[in-house]
Amino acid sequence: PMAAICRIVYYDVPNVVTDEVTAMEKSMDYLLDRGHKKVAVIEGLPGVDSNRLRRRGWRNSAIRHGLDPDAIPVEGDEYRYANGYRAAKKILELEERPTAILCFNDELAFAARAAIYEAGLKVPDDISLIGFDNWDMSGYGTMRLTTVERNMGDLAREGTRVLLKQIEDGIIDNRRIFLDNKLIVRESVKDLRGKEN
Repeated sequence: PMAAICRIVYYDVPNVVTDEVTAMEKSMDYLLDRGHKKVAVIEGLPGVDSNRLRRRGWRNSAIRHGLDPDAIPVEGDEYRYANGYRAAKKILELEERPTAILCFNDELAFAARAAIYEAGLKVPDDISLIGFDNWDMSGYGTMRLTTVERNMGDLAREGTRVLLKQIEDGIIDNRRIFLDNKLIVRESVKDLRGKEN
């Protein structure tokens, strides 16, 4: 018996994963509901499920809010700090600078913050940031990052429960189990409601 936790695998085993589509919908909703009309996105590695699902989430939110997702600037090509830094530099060079950047993980968000500070700008005064994963360091320091919490404890508990059920019952349950997630609101998003941006 086997269960896959935190990654979708294409084998005849249960998959216990974070609902990444809903997570990114929540993140983009949060930015748009706070008056951010000019948002950019820093994505991760193209072709992997997490990137594809997170992209679907923010695009769903944009459409629901009446925005054309194809008009939203998107940069990035991997889930690493150097990518986030390069992507943020490109975004900052746009003629119409965004008021917020949605990042596909916290590492990308912290890299974007470095590029923002180098440009003489501040988070969230000039540009807001949202991450994904809720790294331990995300709640501390000079930038307390708003981010999606992927609860690894819940994923591990559910994966263990499913695995033990397989052992006890002898039945392979190959469904995907999507666990909910939580947007951890901190101080990296400025509220622009009622302001021109």
